[in-house]
Amino acid sequence: MEVEEEFDAIFGSEPNLAYQEQILHDIQKYRRLLENELFFDRLLKAVGIDQASKLYPPRSNNDLRILFDRITNSTSPDHQKQSLVYYILRDLPRALDYLTSPSLIPTFPDEILYTLCRHAPQSDSSLPLSYYYSVSPPLASAKVLCAFFERSCKANLTEAFYFSRRRGSLQHHQLFEQLITFVHANSAGSVRASRALELIHLPLDEEEEQLFEEFLSEGKGTTLYGAKDTLMMRKIAKGQVREAVHFGSKLSGRKIDGLNWDILRESLRKGATIQ
Repeated sequence: MEVEEEFDAIFGSEPNLAYQEQILHDIQKYRRLLENELFFDRLLKAVGIDQASKLYPPRSNNDLRILFDRITNSTSPDHQKQSLVYYILRDLPRALDYLTSPSLIPTFPDEILYTLCRHAPQSDSSLPLSYYYSVSPPLASAKVLCAFFERSCKANLTEAFYFSRRRGSLQHHQLFEQLITFVHANSAGSVRASRALELIHLPLDEEEEQLFEEFLSEGKGTTLYGAKDTLMMRKIAKGQVREAVHFGSKLSGRKIDGLNWDILRESLRKGATIQ
């Protein structure tokens, strides 16, 4: 079958068939958001087609035919050509949503995940999480790993904690510190209070317990807002009341999120005395 016939069989023979203005606008917008390189651009380059940004999106029926001709005459395997043609058929008015279709874009999984982490709504991490658990990208770079882990923390702090445990000793330590930092970096309010409560009740093992205390009392975490308060509350959560009373003496006169530490320390001291 000739290229023209193949084109008509797929796209139809309507001579005015072309991308709508809104679709052209959306694609260019996403190209700017993705630092001037769409994943479709990368795919074209991967099959040996240069000047991707000039070919896609096609602005007329003739441009569409030229792009189709370049794809079908490339030396790439048929399944790659079919994927590219299918990509065009989808038109991509909602590029970030379509990135979760692993059968459509099987390559560049880390780059796709990083883009989802950056551009998905901050209040909703379901898109990057869904992509990760359906495709299992390698998380080969620290940039991608950290971006994904922050999204995991936003979605579920405890699940993020268990995820960090599965990443090996070095990455586990780095991610655990990132998790602690994430909780303290949030602005004050009910969300932060809820996450802080979840943090101090995590089932830490001996090594994690030591890392937790060292990070907040001696390491980079000492400058975090409420670091000492978290240490004291962790001791209370563990039932170490006497240690909490002693440690609370350093917080004299402070009032954090409506809690006066002098009053709390005195209540703890009385409770420890009774015990």
